[in-house]
Amino acid sequence: MALSLELNRYQLLASICRDSFESFVRAFWECVPGAGKVVWNWHIEMFCDEFEIIVRRIVAGLPKEYDAIFNEPPGTSKSTIFSILGPAWCWTIAPWMRVLTASNTDNLVLDLSNKSRTVIKSEKFRKCFPDIEIREDQDTKGYFANTLGGDRLTCTVAGKSPVGFHAHCFPEETNIITELGWKPIGELVRNKQAIKVLAFDHGTEQVRWQEIIAHYQNPAQWLCRVWF
Repeated sequence: MALSLELNRYQLLASICRDSFESFVRAFWECVPGAGKVVWNWHIEMFCDEFEIIVRRIVAGLPKEYDAIFNEPPGTSKSTIFSILGPAWCWTIAPWMRVLTASNTDNLVLDLSNKSRTVIKSEKFRKCFPDIEIREDQDTKGYFANTLGGDRLTCTVAGKSPVGFHAHCFPEETNIITELGWKPIGELVRNKQAIKVLAFDHGTEQVRWQEIIAHYQNPAQWLCRVWF
């Protein structure tokens, strides 16, 4: 009986997610490596609605009504929605779909593709959508395919820009707001200053003053030149 109830629970979740990309994003956000807790906002709902409209027209074989460009600041979850969760959801309603994703750097496009693959391989996804399996003979970060005809290929226009990556560590010249005004983070670390900084509390989803509890500086690395 317990197994039957578990299957019914995942079957229900799968049905809800197929009917709504927004529901899929809410349900599988936790499966995205490093995504953290989702801070829901109206713009995410708009992203989901527009993406679903476009994809469903593709699935139905209808001509496109318009080209969509989402021009938002860094860190507003564009990559998580469109490049990670979006392609994974496409396979839940159209497993035959072939997806081509591009970015300004090869590192970024591979990272996003690999995170999407991680979602598809997650236990939660496999229990909800057991028919979607990644082929053993085509399973790389940049190009993976499922057993039902769908695949995902990445490409790049090259470049060395860090746009799209959001780090937990910052360069020492990064200025942050402290109770003593703007201060470079490197100065706080070197002097091990015990002062309060303005920070975002993910528990309350509020900005508040918070004490620095630890200081850490990444060790310097040797810079080498190699001749061929």
